[in-house]
Amino acid sequence: GRIAKLPPPSPLRASLASRPYVPCVTTCLCIPRKAVAAIAERSGKHMLLRVIHLNVHRFANVAAGSSTSAAGSSTVGAVGAALSALHPDLVTLNEVDVAHMPGCLESVSTALSLPFVEFFGHVRGTYGNAILSRYPLSRRKAVHLEGGTEFRFPAGTRKFNGEIAKENEAHRIVRGLLITDVELPSGLRPLGVAVTHLDHMDVAQRRTQLRHIVREAGDGALLLMGDLNALTRSDYSDGAWRRLEERARERKWQLPQHGDLSILRDAKFEDVAVASGSEVQLTAPAMEPLYRVDYGWLRGGGAPGTAKTAPP
Repeated sequence: GRIAKLPPPSPLRASLASRPYVPCVTTCLCIPRKAVAAIAERSGKHMLLRVIHLNVHRFANVAAGSSTSAAGSSTVGAVGAALSALHPDLVTLNEVDVAHMPGCLESVSTALSLPFVEFFGHVRGTYGNAILSRYPLSRRKAVHLEGGTEFRFPAGTRKFNGEIAKENEAHRIVRGLLITDVELPSGLRPLGVAVTHLDHMDVAQRRTQLRHIVREAGDGALLLMGDLNALTRSDYSDGAWRRLEERARERKWQLPQHGDLSILRDAKFEDVAVASGSEVQLTAPAMEPLYRVDYGWLRGGGAPGTAKTAPP
């Protein structure tokens, strides 16, 4: 297929600058992070689609230095207003919490004029991934992914759901995969679109999850979007990579690793940013990005267009 250039998305910085919540937003947890565009090519015809992916971090407005949001604090309105400036056809979201922010998907759907919504709450039925679309959606599958880092809470820890951890209580970070078919107009065949959010602590767990995704994806055409928490070594200079290693040591994290995304490449997926010839851009943290962890991977049925990160 041909490579087409989409018009560049409008910068989010200008859109957010006039929003009253901005002075409170000083971390990446409530700033839109990227816009990824792709082409769907079906039945010998071409159709341009603008696809945006965003980790919304529960739509919680979190102040710098805090791990929790103020009571009633929400970025739902600001996120909807900012993303509407990008005129998306599809939006994929991570970390949607419909218990913490009731009505959040309905509000964003209305703001973006994307009336078709699929949500998979892989944690307690209320926290997970969502797809919003201009065109009708049919759910193909919703899967709890294998793997996931396990750890133990210190006794007495108050968890996000309000419960108090018991002594030696174990917890596994569960991840989900939502796959839908987008019913495109003008007689075009449906486009498979998936969204996921992978383990952020252990590359071995990400590999397990990526292998599971490949099995669930089958052999057909699919656009996979998400915060994959995985690194591509060629995105970084030697100096930048050393700085990431130093940052990890300071925080007692696992050192940055790469190569896990080869599982997608071996399954014939293409990194949209690379395949389109677009300049690869870092996506997180939002204000001063150091990492590219947010991706679009496309297999079959189309040609990548431009892939671009919209600045906060």
